[in-house]
Amino acid sequence: MPLPTATERRVLVAIAEERACDHIKVSRKVGISSDYADQLCRYLKKWGYVQRFGRTYQLTEEGEAAAAKEMEREGYKRGKDETSGEERLVWDKWLGGYRARTQRESIFPEERLVWQPYRGFGGARRIKQRSLPELLRERVYQCGFCAGEGYSPPGCKCPVCKGRGTVTILEPPAIKCGYCRGTGRKEKRVHITCIVCKGKGIVRVKEPIKTCPACDGKGWATEDRLPCTLCKGKGVVTKKERVVG
Repeated sequence: MPLPTATERRVLVAIAEERACDHIKVSRKVGISSDYADQLCRYLKKWGYVQRFGRTYQLTEEGEAAAAKEMEREGYKRGKDETSGEERLVWDKWLGGYRARTQRESIFPEERLVWQPYRGFGGARRIKQRSLPELLRERVYQCGFCAGEGYSPPGCKCPVCKGRGTVTILEPPAIKCGYCRGTGRKEKRVHITCIVCKGKGIVRVKEPIKTCPACDGKGWATEDRLPCTLCKGKGVVTKKERVVG
């Protein structure tokens, strides 16, 4: 078993002071980065100085001995203990200081140690489901690409509505385009029409509709942000009704 370095001994002292802590708290107490603290804790676990329970680290007997030597080296005062047997210097959270304990006495008394299932930080997260877009049943709508102004970019006639400011849907109903969110553009502040709605900002759908399970209504499901192959970028698909015979 290799001897711990000066920084690793400081990590052992930090764990002893907290009794059990994760690498993030160790990094704050020692004054190092969290990644470096995580690496040191893994090395100490590999060498048998600490043991890991979930995300927290606790000292083994070898780690307690190394931490006690480091505490003595740094000038910590040993408390008096009238009990016989081999003594160790440990941090007592309840007394708020260091005191000596015998080898037979556990650092974590059973009456104080309560095991609980790990729940993580912040509890369980609820997945927010997207609501269905509003069905539009009119035939004439404001042009999404030029926002009804008739020109885009400024000084140029809108290539989608030809300067009228409105677009027409021959067979309603329709919804806002899921891929461009009704802007009619491929990206924000980019004068390129959306490849799904062709710049109109709305797309025709067939009832009944439901949120696309492949892209979750976003219109794209891959990192390259290409239109979803299931809904063709609309964000919704036609719900298949069951026929009861």
